[in-house]
Amino acid sequence: MTQSTPPPSTPLFRTHLIETLINVLMALVVIQIAVITFWFTLAEDSNGDAGRDAQLFALQSLGKRTVGSLRTGYDQTGAYNHWLELNTLARVAAQRGDEAAAERLRAARDRVAKLSPVLQPPYMGDAVVEPDLAKYAAENFVQPATALTERFENQYRQKVQWSDKASAYTVQLTLLAVALFMFGVAASSKRFVRVMFFGIGLALALVVLVWMLWVYFQPVSALPDEAIDAYARGEGALYQGEAVAAIKQYDQALQLAPTYTSAYRDRGYAKYVTGDYTGAASDLENARANGDASSDTQSSLGYLYYLLGQFDKAHALNRQAAQQAPNEFWVRANYALGLLAAGKIGEAQNEYDAALSQMAQLVAAVRAQAKEPPAALWYDFDGAVSDLDTLQQCAATQACDGAPPFASLQNAPAIAITATTLATKLKEHAVALEYTSKPPAGTVTATVEPFAFTRVLSDDDAEVQDTETFAATDEPIYVITTFSGLQDGQQLVIKVYVDGSEDDRLRVADTYSVEEMGGADGDIFLPITTGGVPLTPGAYRIEMYVNSKLVQRGEFSVVAENE
Repeated sequence: MTQSTPPPSTPLFRTHLIETLINVLMALVVIQIAVITFWFTLAEDSNGDAGRDAQLFALQSLGKRTVGSLRTGYDQTGAYNHWLELNTLARVAAQRGDEAAAERLRAARDRVAKLSPVLQPPYMGDAVVEPDLAKYAAENFVQPATALTERFENQYRQKVQWSDKASAYTVQLTLLAVALFMFGVAASSKRFVRVMFFGIGLALALVVLVWMLWVYFQPVSALPDEAIDAYARGEGALYQGEAVAAIKQYDQALQLAPTYTSAYRDRGYAKYVTGDYTGAASDLENARANGDASSDTQSSLGYLYYLLGQFDKAHALNRQAAQQAPNEFWVRANYALGLLAAGKIGEAQNEYDAALSQMAQLVAAVRAQAKEPPAALWYDFDGAVSDLDTLQQCAATQACDGAPPFASLQNAPAIAITATTLATKLKEHAVALEYTSKPPAGTVTATVEPFAFTRVLSDDDAEVQDTETFAATDEPIYVITTFSGLQDGQQLVIKVYVDGSEDDRLRVADTYSVEEMGGADGDIFLPITTGGVPLTPGAYRIEMYVNSKLVQRGEFSVVAENE
């Protein structure tokens, strides 16, 4: 019998060749492991360095803000008030002819001035009796604290990126260990099993090779220090109300770092202040494109599109922002405001009602924990009312400064009526929630006559000499009115607004007592005064609430003495 000869094996998988190939690949994988281990060590070291630097900047920023805020508070309420008191006493002594006392008081005043830099140039000169506190605060803690905060965030971003690289290298090392195991199994297995394990090991090694190179060459992005410093200078300028100067600094920051999200966002706000709504919207779009997905930015952008009359864009952004932040009243009010301007009256009313209901639940829940709602909530109410007042004026008179173009409004007469009604509803809810934690309820039968304003109270038999314009002196201005139907236990709140913003120092809140206050009918002579300090020039609005219901309002103006 003739012995058959076995067929020749495939050259590639002859025993000595495959073993040689496996050995070579295992050596290459070991080299891969060594390289990845080296890169992993570098990434871990960089991650640790960035983390330590981030912590350092965070502590420095917190310290700068805390110390700066306390120092500014002292300089304003301590040193400056003491200086002002001595300066006033010296002036009074000089007017009395007691020059010796005046000189002693001036000497004491000058010694106080040396205690605080805010009382010295460049923040206060010889001919100036009020320091530039905004400039002082901006230069001494707002700007440096902002720079430190930005450096913290910059280092933290680098830490996250290095950490991601290190994590990727850890997974790659694990996969290469599996590949080595596969090659080891393949070296000692029969033909079919050898091919399978060899293929798996080779595939893992190749995948890791591509992945490790991709991770290594991914840049770790960081903002240059020069860009951060320019941004901080912009924040300082914006803090002082110098929007144009701030924009120039933000421009410089973005030239150095074209993806600087915070610079885009805050330059957008600065452009909004200057009235460049289109430029502001473009900057906020860039902020979103560079990673800012916050509800604040989305709602602010929606508000800008509202001002530009692009209501569809405003609705989409504000709806999404309201879903993200249902407890932020200003966000939900922005959404409702855009709906109203677009003529969607019913939807706007429903959204305002839903927002007010949500705020009532929020206030009740916070008060149930013996805490107070954030002060920003009441400012949000005032801002929402101001927006409605501006929209009402635009719809009724076509004076649309701070509102969408008149041509973009849908059904302007209905918008004007609804805006007035909604503004009153928001005002009454703000008072009710602040004082009772509940929405306003019921009706008020009390009536209050229109306000009259006077600086000199006449004799009982003479007619009050009222006016609507007053000089900015330290004498009080009296609000005079006649009321009827007030009842025991009813809450009275009188708010004073100056140029659209409430001056909390002038608010009056009390519970009415028929016995103590002279009956259910009578007259009110309410002095508006800041305790000897002249009233700030501006447009004043007085609002009176009874059990959270707005019953009367009036307006007067205060002008500088030289006007």
